[in-house]
Amino acid sequence: VEEVQCKGSTALFNLAEHDPEVAARVGRQGGVAAIVKGAAQHEARARVQSKAFRALAALSLARENQPHCARQGALEGVVTAMRRHANEPEVHQSACLLLTSLCKDGANLDRLVFLGAPQALVESMAEFSGSSGHVTDVCHLLSLLCLSEDARALLLQPATLRSLAASVSAHMQSPESSVAAAVHRLERALSSLEARMALKGEAPDTVDALRRSRQKGNR
Repeated sequence: VEEVQCKGSTALFNLAEHDPEVAARVGRQGGVAAIVKGAAQHEARARVQSKAFRALAALSLARENQPHCARQGALEGVVTAMRRHANEPEVHQSACLLLTSLCKDGANLDRLVFLGAPQALVESMAEFSGSSGHVTDVCHLLSLLCLSEDARALLLQPATLRSLAASVSAHMQSPESSVAAAVHRLERALSSLEARMALKGEAPDTVDALRRSRQKGNR
């Protein structure tokens, strides 16, 4: 059954990857619901989760499928899988691909924040910080999630900023790198001097001192 699920997800991915009209038709025929249900039945199988998320990302090229994914439980499924399969890079790569599609629907943002997607992404970046592609993808996703004020507040926590800074530091040697561009985008999304300082590698005590001085000035 597991192999059937993987092959089915791969087939739907291949059909829908470059054709939103096909993706929409598959969604109307129950394709989204079938993939989400199959993934839920095999939560412990990293390969099933990865294939399912890739297929759902392709189906989400059709905008009508984006809210459908949410209604079927894909948001909960992807956040849960990132935590359950914390050491499986394929799961996290596919999860980022799906989340990038689902974040295009504004209604999904608050739900993803409520489910803990920002924290899961920060943890994912830390786990796979050696991959410049993954760090870039996560920075891009966090920038999208920053449209939610709750997500911005979570990401601006000192411990979270330190984790982000540690994850991106090794990739910031070249200002022309894709990571550097993604980090700059995240800095702008956070709209915070503390975030810019932390992500550029300023000493934590300097950032904390700035935060304290601002708090004192606001009293």
